[in-house]
Amino acid sequence: MRVYPHHALRENKMLVGAGADRMQTGMQRAFGKVIGIAAQLKKNQSVFEVFVNKSGVEAAKDALKGANQRLPFDSSIGVTELKKE
Repeated sequence: MRVYPHHALRENKMLVGAGADRMQTGMQRAFGKVIGIAAQLKKNQSVFEVFVNKSGVEAAKDALKGANQRLPFDSSIGVTELKKE
């Protein structure tokens, strides 16, 4: 994994209905509870990186396809062969 979700997404729940104004503080102490985490990405930035032998390329592609389905954006899988020096 090349990026880590450091940003905490927070929500300050507000009550609705009669008498709700006496139970909450409004925007005073409105830090909220964490409802999720997020990572900031730039366009065309790599999210995952996998190093495998030639025999494991198809298994790595299948694993990345499963991971890509859980991401909230369109993504693609690219394969680059590394050469020995």
